[in-house]
Amino acid sequence: MQLYGLFQNILKLKKMGIIKEPREVDLSTKSEPWTEQELSDFRKIMQGVKSKNAKRKQRMVSGNNKRQSVQ
Repeated sequence: MQLYGLFQNILKLKKMGIIKEPREVDLSTKSEPWTEQELSDFRKIMQGVKSKNAKRKQRMVSGNNKRQSVQ
């Protein structure tokens, strides 16, 4: 709740300020390299997402063509 109030005050003033890191929260992250298994899983997921998006795009294009021909 205090953090929310702090952000609200900063936005009201429209000035950039220094925000202290709360004691319970660690804002710094360390990136670890992915294992081969994680990398292959990620690639499979991305391949599925890309194919779904391609199908959606195909449907939208064919749907737009139908609408134009009806008019």
